[in-house]
Amino acid sequence: MRGRLDRAWLLYRKDREEEALRETQRALGEDPEYGEAHTLMALCLTGLGRGEEATTVARRAIALEPESGLPHFVLARVLSDRDLDEEALEALRVAIRLQPDKPEYTAFEGSLLLALERFQEAVAAADRGLELEPDHVASLNVRAMALTRLGRHDEAARGVDAALEQDPDNSWSHANRGWTHLHKQETGGALTAFTEALRIDPNNEWARGGLVEALKARNFVYRWILSWYLFAGRFSGRARFGMIIGLYLFVRVSTRLMREYEALTPFAAVLALAYMGFVYLTWVGDGLFNLLLFLDPRGRRVMSREERLSGALIGASYALGLGFFAAAALSGLWAQGSIVLVAAFVLAIPASSAVTLPKGLPRIAGAAVAVGIALLIVAAGIRGFQAGEEAKEATMGFAGLAIFLSILSTWIHVPLMRLRSKS
Repeated sequence: MRGRLDRAWLLYRKDREEEALRETQRALGEDPEYGEAHTLMALCLTGLGRGEEATTVARRAIALEPESGLPHFVLARVLSDRDLDEEALEALRVAIRLQPDKPEYTAFEGSLLLALERFQEAVAAADRGLELEPDHVASLNVRAMALTRLGRHDEAARGVDAALEQDPDNSWSHANRGWTHLHKQETGGALTAFTEALRIDPNNEWARGGLVEALKARNFVYRWILSWYLFAGRFSGRARFGMIIGLYLFVRVSTRLMREYEALTPFAAVLALAYMGFVYLTWVGDGLFNLLLFLDPRGRRVMSREERLSGALIGASYALGLGFFAAAALSGLWAQGSIVLVAAFVLAIPASSAVTLPKGLPRIAGAAVAVGIALLIVAAGIRGFQAGEEAKEATMGFAGLAIFLSILSTWIHVPLMRLRSKS
């Protein structure tokens, strides 16, 4: 049976999870209480996207070998794959308590803390791993990632250099170098690093996502948007929300003061429009530039399905509004066409945001909201071509409701992001 399990481990390390799972099941047929076999089976199942089964099997492995750190570590891996990072962290810390001499455990702790946006703690976890093994590549990479998010780019770059010195062909190290360049607005260096990371490992999602951002950052407008995203990413979600509210209050107070002096009224209008543009691009900028990147053959090849879909949905929203506006303008119905156009452009917010929600119920709910708003806009457009003041009022009412719901969807989006579908 030991030989069968060794073959299963070999197959798993070669990313042949299906075959490894079959070998593991045969091993368990010989000894159903073999804890290590349950541990490997959990890894195979999570690799195949069967998260709930993997969780059950990992907990069974812990019951069989409660004093071994490995099954607790595997449970943490499984929970992390299901986006249950807080629970994963609890399981991992049990593994670290049982086997405190494993730098791979502390490196994984750092990566979980990164996902939870606890960047200082992630640096501390990586440092503990480096105390155990000063040249541990995973710990060096986690530390560099955390330092980058904290804005400490020079330290992060030195950490990436150290990781590449230890392992020049490590895809994650090259990807981290790319993100360091991107945070410093060095688009050329980022493109080179991400391309090299994907040459080494075409399945490195961290590098693929970075390459997409670097390609979009060739546009100076998106480079400005990305700089805001990366800067805001240093702070917690609550702090980011506070920054937006603070900026809104600043704009409101400033415009009110300007209106008191007639000569400053135009500046108040410009400031208000600039703020609205900033907020709008904060929500749709990523998807809008996904649409533009889709027109680039190189960009289209590296975009994920979700990125292509977000761009397509924004394009569809704009096309809907422009189509109704053009038809209304030809009929001389400028007011109706304009309000429908504005509603369609605002529709881009819930339409593109739905794609970013977790799969399952959250994404379905987001899509349902976007479809409902789109139907309101279609109804507004149809009513706009009918004669009479009543039809005009109906158009304004439908379009106004669509705009209100689109803005309201940004508040609904936050709790939906916290929901995770079971897998």
